[in-house]
Amino acid sequence: MITKTKLVNSYTATHGVGTLNSASAMIEKNCCMVIDMGSPLKNYQTGQIWKYRARDGEAESQLVIINSTLVPGCGEIFSVAVEGVKLRNPWMVGGIQTNLPHAPVSAGALDLSVLELVGIRPSPLEEYGDAFQEWKQPFDRGEAGVFTISIAEILNCVEEAVNHGTIIDNEEF
Repeated sequence: MITKTKLVNSYTATHGVGTLNSASAMIEKNCCMVIDMGSPLKNYQTGQIWKYRARDGEAESQLVIINSTLVPGCGEIFSVAVEGVKLRNPWMVGGIQTNLPHAPVSAGALDLSVLELVGIRPSPLEEYGDAFQEWKQPFDRGEAGVFTISIAEILNCVEEAVNHGTIIDNEEF
């Protein structure tokens, strides 16, 4: 049985009014927990910075591979941060969030999204480790999932969850 339990719990926005963990705010549309087992089309490595198929108005945003986790029977899961975005977020001063600190994605999600390798950042886990742990601990307990959709779709999904707070918990599909 696959459930949508706490699918976006990897997303955490810290701001002046506290912490919003979108595990409690999730939308159903375009989010799935299935991990694809295909081989990546590119050689993804921790620290890589990629241009990706961005949303309108975010062409300068970039994706950073924070970490990779090999899960037996499932394949490699990549933890990414997306910098330079314009996520509508009522919890942020000014209503805009410029970074998504963590999203767990499949190799297929990266294949759908990345365009060009533009650089390498040493030790990105040091910068984004807290957000990674927000996902990793529940994932290890079987309570968190992985995105298999494009990065642009993930951003739309997170933005929708943050702004509309639709809750989905343990709903079978």
